[in-house]
Amino acid sequence: MGKRMTPRDARDMAEALVGELIVAREALGMDRQEIARRSGMQRHVIGSGELGDTLPRVSTLIRWADVLDYDVRLVKRGPQSGGE
Repeated sequence: MGKRMTPRDARDMAEALVGELIVAREALGMDRQEIARRSGMQRHVIGSGELGDTLPRVSTLIRWADVLDYDVRLVKRGPQSGGE
């Protein structure tokens, strides 16, 4: 079994996902207001997530990604190397 994820690991993963969502949003020429409108969320939820003020919930990330035509998926890791 692999190493357990720490709260810091979870934060880093969420921040990386948000970073990808920002890149996708900008590539589509959309602003935060448009993401909020299409997802049914309030703009401040998107803004505070993008700025790192809050850690978005998984449900928020899924709705946000859906607007951008992305999926958030759980993918099984391969074998860990390093003798753990």
